[in-house]
Amino acid sequence: MNDDRFGDDALPRHADELPSIQFLRGWARGSADPEAFALDDDEILRRWRAQDRRFAPHLEYGTHTSARGHADPLHDAVPLQSLAQPHRIGFVVLDGVGEPFPELAFVLLHRGRELERGVLGNDATVRRADVTDDEYTLQLVGIDAVSWGARHAGLGEPITLHVRATGLDHRSLEVRVFEEFRERDDDELTTTTITVNSGIGVAVWTPVRSHLPEDPARGTTATLVAEVRHGDGHWAKTDIPLMLELPTIVTVGWSAPSSTSDVAVELGATTQGFADGTTLEFDVWRVDWSGDDVHVLTLDTATIIGGRATASWIPELPAEYWFSASVSTNELATASSGLLVAT
Repeated sequence: MNDDRFGDDALPRHADELPSIQFLRGWARGSADPEAFALDDDEILRRWRAQDRRFAPHLEYGTHTSARGHADPLHDAVPLQSLAQPHRIGFVVLDGVGEPFPELAFVLLHRGRELERGVLGNDATVRRADVTDDEYTLQLVGIDAVSWGARHAGLGEPITLHVRATGLDHRSLEVRVFEEFRERDDDELTTTTITVNSGIGVAVWTPVRSHLPEDPARGTTATLVAEVRHGDGHWAKTDIPLMLELPTIVTVGWSAPSSTSDVAVELGATTQGFADGTTLEFDVWRVDWSGDDVHVLTLDTATIIGGRATASWIPELPAEYWFSASVSTNELATASSGLLVAT
């Protein structure tokens, strides 16, 4: 070959390949071997293989630097940063019709680190001069979304609240929980705080009966909303409320509207918000049209399983009867049935 080059392009591209003979002769001369000029190709190849350089590529590819007469291959290297041309960058915030959108809070970041925090001026522009890269980000400060972790929950169950915010990392936000349509500052059911990290914050709250004011008209559920605030005036609240199911006896009733005085009937109750294993009492009453109804008996306590409890009873006399169901744990609940006609 007439290739007399001695450089990187004479090196093998893969570990299993051999360099060109020109490279090998140059390597032999660079190793300060006085006999190198007299060696034939086979001897040079044998000496190359004897170095076992296939398993030490960093040595194999470094030998050419000595042949060039340089001890340090990067002795004249220039820092890349010094080659960057200083220039200016700018951000412009526009509204929906393409006009500048001023008076918005912003944060300017460089490679993820905060450089500047402020409010956009009338031109809605943020500029930076004499920069050598474009790794800048402009964030508009705000609380973007607030949402409950579930649509339904019961008293005593932990509930999560998720917050997504921009430009508020490592800052504390105030969380206030209200009953829907009762959302004045003095009406909050509870108040807590949440810290934002990487744009996300999560709070956990466990509602108990004491959080809810007494309200006979509330029914079997309370509808809750959460409002999140930051001291600079930014705020947001949940778009979808949380349905808090209150412990209650939903329905009670006989297995049939009529029976005979020697046939067993079933008393049943459906419940909401009580844990399985909670006891429920049935009290049977006889209607006395001439005065107060007469308490007949209290049945053995029934156990709520899957939101339902039942018991069985045989009427002793022909008459009209009704029964009450009650739970007397931390949550007191009662309900009354319709009439059973026993003949």
